[in-house]
Amino acid sequence: MENIGERILKLRKEKKLTQQELADATGVTRGNISSYESGRFCPSISSVIALAEFFNVSTDWLLTGKERSKLSEEQKKLLEVYTQLDENDKKQVYDYCLFLLYKKLGFPDNFSPRQF
Repeated sequence: MENIGERILKLRKEKKLTQQELADATGVTRGNISSYESGRFCPSISSVIALAEFFNVSTDWLLTGKERSKLSEEQKKLLEVYTQLDENDKKQVYDYCLFLLYKKLGFPDNFSPRQF
């Protein structure tokens, strides 16, 4: 059965990060990450939250191994790309997604929903 340190290590390896890169990205020290992964000690609540947010998993999953992120790998990839866009590009992506949805639902190409 995996423990929290093994889950952190697995997630870090999946992203091909060094402990230092993970530390820089989360604000958790490299020494602490090493200690978590080796099972020497358990992370603080603030470290669990920072790591869960970084890896896009729930704190429940990180702590217990249950209820991993409900996003598929494809959804995670899309979200990762989307979050790197500027606000104007995000709006264009959103508008295009709406266009595709309306097209799928059978609305005419020139359909424009009321703005609320």
